[in-house]
Amino acid sequence: PKLNERGEQVTEYGFGLAVPKSALQQTGPGQPGEVWAAMYQEAMALYPSGQIPPSFAMKYKDGDGIDDQGVPFAQREGYAGHIVLACTTNIPIKFFKWENGRNEIINEGIKCGDYVNVQLNVKAHGAIGQGKPGLYLNPYAVQFLGYGKEIINAPSGDQIFGNQAPPIP
Repeated sequence: PKLNERGEQVTEYGFGLAVPKSALQQTGPGQPGEVWAAMYQEAMALYPSGQIPPSFAMKYKDGDGIDDQGVPFAQREGYAGHIVLACTTNIPIKFFKWENGRNEIINEGIKCGDYVNVQLNVKAHGAIGQGKPGLYLNPYAVQFLGYGKEIINAPSGDQIFGNQAPPIP
Protein backbone atom coordinates (compact mmCIF):
# COMPACT_ATOMS: atom_id res chain seq x y z
CA PRO A 1 0.00 0.00 0.00
CA LYS A 2 0.98 3.63 -0.54
CA LEU A 3 1.81 5.47 2.68
CA ASN A 4 1.76 9.20 3.42
CA GLU A 5 4.50 11.11 5.25
CA ARG A 6 2.98 10.00 8.62
CA GLY A 7 3.16 6.33 7.63
CA GLU A 8 -0.63 6.03 7.20
CA GLN A 9 -2.12 4.10 4.30
CA VAL A 10 -3.33 6.42 1.54
CA THR A 11 -6.74 5.89 -0.03
CA GLU A 12 -6.95 6.90 -3.68
CA TYR A 13 -10.15 7.43 -5.64
CA GLY A 14 -10.07 7.32 -9.39
CA PHE A 15 -11.65 6.48 -12.69
CA GLY A 16 -11.01 6.66 -16.40
CA LEU A 17 -12.93 9.37 -18.25
CA ALA A 18 -13.42 8.58 -21.94
CA VAL A 19 -13.75 11.73 -24.06
CA PRO A 20 -14.61 11.40 -27.77
CA LYS A 21 -11.70 12.75 -29.81
CA SER A 22 -14.15 14.83 -31.86
CA ALA A 23 -15.25 16.63 -28.66
CA LEU A 24 -11.72 17.93 -28.04
CA GLN A 25 -12.45 20.63 -30.64
CA GLN A 26 -15.19 22.04 -28.36
CA THR A 27 -13.24 24.76 -26.55
CA GLY A 28 -15.92 26.82 -24.78
CA PRO A 29 -16.07 27.05 -20.97
CA GLY A 30 -16.66 23.61 -19.47
CA GLN A 31 -16.18 21.84 -22.80
CA PRO A 32 -13.74 18.91 -23.30
CA GLY A 33 -11.38 21.02 -25.42
CA GLU A 34 -10.94 23.43 -22.51
CA VAL A 35 -9.56 20.59 -20.35
CA TRP A 36 -7.35 19.36 -23.21
CA ALA A 37 -5.91 22.86 -23.65
CA ALA A 38 -5.38 23.24 -19.88
CA MET A 39 -3.43 19.96 -19.81
CA TYR A 40 -1.02 21.21 -22.46
CA GLN A 41 -0.82 24.68 -20.92
CA GLU A 42 0.22 23.13 -17.59
CA ALA A 43 2.81 20.89 -19.28
CA MET A 44 4.23 23.92 -21.09
CA ALA A 45 4.61 25.69 -17.74
CA LEU A 46 7.32 23.12 -16.94
CA TYR A 47 8.69 23.03 -20.50
CA PRO A 48 8.41 26.57 -21.95
CA SER A 49 10.51 25.50 -24.94
CA GLY A 50 7.48 23.50 -26.10
CA GLN A 51 9.45 20.24 -26.04
CA ILE A 52 7.50 17.97 -23.68
CA PRO A 53 9.61 14.84 -23.10
CA PRO A 54 8.07 11.44 -23.90
CA SER A 55 8.49 10.43 -20.22
CA PHE A 56 6.17 13.27 -19.05
CA ALA A 57 3.03 11.66 -17.57
CA MET A 58 0.19 13.41 -19.43
CA LYS A 59 -2.34 11.10 -17.68
CA TYR A 60 -4.24 9.98 -20.75
CA LYS A 61 -4.29 7.10 -23.17
CA ASP A 62 -5.16 7.34 -26.85
CA GLY A 63 -7.97 4.81 -27.20
CA ASP A 64 -6.80 4.06 -30.73
CA GLY A 65 -3.21 3.44 -29.59
CA ILE A 66 -1.37 0.39 -28.30
CA ASP A 67 -0.49 -0.48 -24.67
CA ASP A 68 2.95 -1.51 -23.34
CA GLN A 69 2.28 -5.18 -24.24
CA GLY A 70 1.42 -4.34 -27.87
CA VAL A 71 -2.34 -4.82 -27.36
CA PRO A 72 -4.60 -2.22 -29.02
CA PHE A 73 -6.55 -0.17 -26.46
CA ALA A 74 -9.48 -0.31 -28.92
CA GLN A 75 -9.99 -3.94 -27.84
CA ARG A 76 -11.17 -2.55 -24.49
CA GLU A 77 -14.78 -1.42 -24.22
CA GLY A 78 -15.14 2.35 -24.44
CA TYR A 79 -11.63 3.16 -25.69
CA ALA A 80 -11.91 3.28 -29.51
CA GLY A 81 -12.23 6.84 -30.82
CA HIS A 82 -11.62 8.34 -27.38
CA ILE A 83 -8.94 9.90 -25.24
CA VAL A 84 -9.17 8.26 -21.79
CA LEU A 85 -8.11 10.56 -18.95
CA ALA A 86 -6.78 9.03 -15.71
CA CYS A 87 -8.59 11.01 -12.99
CA THR A 88 -7.36 10.37 -9.42
CA THR A 89 -7.51 12.05 -6.03
CA ASN A 90 -6.94 11.32 -2.34
CA ILE A 91 -10.09 13.27 -1.41
CA PRO A 92 -13.49 11.52 -1.58
CA ILE A 93 -15.34 12.62 -4.72
CA LYS A 94 -18.81 14.15 -4.52
CA PHE A 95 -21.40 12.80 -6.95
CA PHE A 96 -24.46 14.72 -8.15
CA LYS A 97 -27.57 14.17 -10.24
CA TRP A 98 -29.85 16.92 -11.58
CA GLU A 99 -33.26 16.30 -10.01
CA ASN A 100 -36.18 18.53 -9.07
CA GLY A 101 -34.48 21.61 -10.53
CA ARG A 102 -31.22 21.28 -8.63
CA ASN A 103 -28.07 19.18 -8.26
CA GLU A 104 -28.75 16.55 -5.59
CA ILE A 105 -25.88 14.66 -3.94
CA ILE A 106 -26.07 10.94 -4.68
CA ASN A 107 -24.08 8.06 -3.22
CA GLU A 108 -24.87 5.37 -5.76
CA GLY A 109 -26.22 4.81 -9.22
CA ILE A 110 -23.34 5.87 -11.48
CA LYS A 111 -21.69 2.94 -13.20
CA CYS A 112 -18.76 2.56 -15.56
CA GLY A 113 -20.03 3.52 -19.02
CA ASP A 114 -22.53 6.21 -17.93
CA TYR A 115 -22.32 9.80 -19.20
CA VAL A 116 -20.99 12.36 -16.73
CA ASN A 117 -19.65 15.88 -16.32
CA VAL A 118 -16.48 16.07 -14.24
CA GLN A 119 -14.98 19.08 -12.52
CA LEU A 120 -11.21 18.60 -12.80
CA ASN A 121 -8.22 20.39 -11.33
CA VAL A 122 -5.34 20.15 -13.81
CA LYS A 123 -1.86 20.83 -12.39
CA ALA A 124 1.66 20.01 -13.57
CA HIS A 125 4.16 18.63 -11.05
CA GLY A 126 7.74 17.49 -10.77
CA ALA A 127 10.20 19.99 -12.08
CA ILE A 128 13.36 18.51 -13.52
CA GLY A 129 15.19 16.58 -10.79
CA GLN A 130 12.09 16.31 -8.52
CA GLY A 131 10.68 12.89 -9.37
CA LYS A 132 8.80 11.88 -12.49
CA PRO A 133 7.17 14.97 -14.00
CA GLY A 134 3.56 14.79 -15.08
CA LEU A 135 0.06 16.08 -14.56
CA TYR A 136 -2.41 15.75 -11.75
CA LEU A 137 -5.97 15.32 -13.08
CA ASN A 138 -7.85 15.59 -9.79
CA PRO A 139 -11.64 15.21 -9.92
CA TYR A 140 -13.55 17.38 -7.43
CA ALA A 141 -17.09 16.43 -8.40
CA VAL A 142 -18.97 14.25 -10.86
CA GLN A 143 -22.42 15.04 -12.25
CA PHE A 144 -24.48 12.16 -13.67
CA LEU A 145 -25.87 13.01 -17.13
CA GLY A 146 -27.34 9.76 -18.42
CA TYR A 147 -27.12 6.02 -18.65
CA GLY A 148 -24.63 4.46 -21.05
CA LYS A 149 -23.75 0.89 -21.96
CA GLU A 150 -22.31 -0.65 -18.80
CA ILE A 151 -18.60 -1.42 -19.08
CA ILE A 152 -17.45 -4.42 -17.08
CA ASN A 153 -13.71 -4.21 -16.46
CA ALA A 154 -13.40 -6.93 -13.85
CA PRO A 155 -14.09 -10.66 -13.73
CA SER A 156 -17.69 -11.64 -13.00
CA GLY A 157 -18.68 -13.34 -9.74
CA ASP A 158 -19.04 -16.62 -11.65
CA GLN A 159 -15.51 -16.27 -13.03
CA ILE A 160 -14.14 -15.71 -9.53
CA PHE A 161 -16.24 -18.17 -7.48
CA GLY A 162 -17.55 -20.62 -10.06
CA ASN A 163 -21.14 -21.19 -11.15
CA GLN A 164 -22.37 -23.54 -8.42
CA ALA A 165 -23.80 -22.80 -5.01
CA PRO A 166 -21.00 -22.58 -2.44
CA PRO A 167 -20.80 -25.13 0.39
CA ILE A 168 -22.11 -23.78 3.67
CA PRO A 169 -19.54 -24.15 6.50
